[in-house]
Amino acid sequence: MADDFNTSNRINARLLVLAEGDVEEAKLLRMAIALASERPDMLMQNLDTQVFPRFRRSILSGRGKSHRDAHAMSVAEARLDIREIAFRGPRDQFREEHAAFCYLMYQGYQQRFVDRHPGETPEDFLNRARKSTMNLTRLVIRVLSQLYRRPPKREVAAGTPEHIKKALTDLWSDQFNLDLLAVDRYTRLVGTVAVRPFWDPESPGNIRLWAFLSHQLRVIPDPRRPWKPRAVIERHEPFANRSRVIIWTDKTFLLITEKGIGKGMSHSLGRIPLTFFKDDKCYTSFFVEGRGRGLCDQNATINGKLTDINEVEQFQGFSVPVAVNPDDKVKLTIGPRRLVVFRPESKNEPFGLTFESPDAPLAELRAGIQSDVRNVLRQEQIPDAALGAEIGQRSLSGVAIRQAMTPIIEDNKERGTMMMPVELDLADNALRIRAKHEEGFDYNPKTERPDFVTHYQPLDFPVDIRDQIAQAEFDVAQAIRTPAGIMRERDPVRFKTHEDALAQWKAQIEELRGAGFPVPVVLDDGGPDADLVPPPREPEVAELEDLENLVVIEADRVLAGGNGKSKSRGTALDEALLGRF
Repeated sequence: MADDFNTSNRINARLLVLAEGDVEEAKLLRMAIALASERPDMLMQNLDTQVFPRFRRSILSGRGKSHRDAHAMSVAEARLDIREIAFRGPRDQFREEHAAFCYLMYQGYQQRFVDRHPGETPEDFLNRARKSTMNLTRLVIRVLSQLYRRPPKREVAAGTPEHIKKALTDLWSDQFNLDLLAVDRYTRLVGTVAVRPFWDPESPGNIRLWAFLSHQLRVIPDPRRPWKPRAVIERHEPFANRSRVIIWTDKTFLLITEKGIGKGMSHSLGRIPLTFFKDDKCYTSFFVEGRGRGLCDQNATINGKLTDINEVEQFQGFSVPVAVNPDDKVKLTIGPRRLVVFRPESKNEPFGLTFESPDAPLAELRAGIQSDVRNVLRQEQIPDAALGAEIGQRSLSGVAIRQAMTPIIEDNKERGTMMMPVELDLADNALRIRAKHEEGFDYNPKTERPDFVTHYQPLDFPVDIRDQIAQAEFDVAQAIRTPAGIMRERDPVRFKTHEDALAQWKAQIEELRGAGFPVPVVLDDGGPDADLVPPPREPEVAELEDLENLVVIEADRVLAGGNGKSKSRGTALDEALLGRF
């Protein structure tokens, strides 16, 4: 095995020592070092001398400089063999460039990707006023990423050791769920995100999660299990003067700096301490492309159109005052800008003031932008109801909103199924890190591996007050919910237990009864499920007719047995009603 691994090489010899004599581990480290140092050839070219097509995006790092990385990325990807992409996905360089582009678009660096005019220098572009953009990328990603918007409930399996159960409970804090919410959003955006638990005594559960996005990672997959990594490369500022690269394998940690191989050691974690979150299943590449692959390109195109419309409005969307043959002694000033003056050759032409307009079709241009935005939302299966209410529009009922949100509801159910096993892996990862650093905390992955079920909360939609009343009345009538249970749902902070809500409800019933208001009757059986007596049912029409006949019969009986006293029929009817009720 060592024949093809030259141990006389200084680096190979050092890697072999680091791998404790394991030649295969040393080979893996050498492969990872080579992959970490690989740089895209397109960054070595003088991009400003190349001729690019009309599609011109700009990444500007300063006045007078233009790297135009996005241009080079587009050109280089177009030159790739499409069969290569189909069998192995885009190369690391192109994947990282596009993932960084998506990240910048999501963060709001929209103006850096607005098209430049033909012949426009970077300085002219920077000085150009009124560049108009919209962050459609952020809107779509945040609307879709609803899985951790409400903290999920996690149920630990029976038989879990108490110290493991307590460690998991400490780990599942609000900060943990917020971190996973951010991870879910970035996973939607770039497709693949890795999370590494850091030991931090100041964080809940002594663990702090840190995410690495797709453009920060490179991976050597395991050929026997392609969904598992053999080595993971964390790239920290790879283009900086003081860059750092960290390589992880199941056995080894290795740090590489700009000076070469730095600190390296064996670790006893038994695994690579990174958990991978993916936006979708992929069987041709370890890395998955996220929604940003199509979304961010369309967002950049829409931003270019918005800027063009803004310039059209600035230069053509107004009326120009035109003065004909004005008197030189009269100073003419109209508005913040100067008017246009025409001096004809004939001095006898009378003075006049008119307004001329280029009459730009701004309404049609804006309608085109709105159509583009709607097409993007339709492509991402985002209904209008997910964007919030519009002023002046008729409000939709809760049922209509829920029906409109069906695509997002189904998407979150599918995503919950994908995320549940990833959470199990993340919990195992975090427990190993804690056991490595915390004295007195023991964890055996073979016998104490965490087992729990994550119940993701359903999406909470605004419900019309009429729908709320109808739903509450139905639930109470069918004994699905109780009034005290409804009170606790509305204010869980105030009512910690069902008994607290029940006591408050009874107190409010007594207060209303004392004030003379009609109140329902309480079934006081002393239990926590005390509820309302069902309200009296309104009699049907047929029942009222039968009741009227009974009263008439009773009145005739009263008249027949008058006991020697004469009674009118009205008096008999009154007595019959009193006797009946």
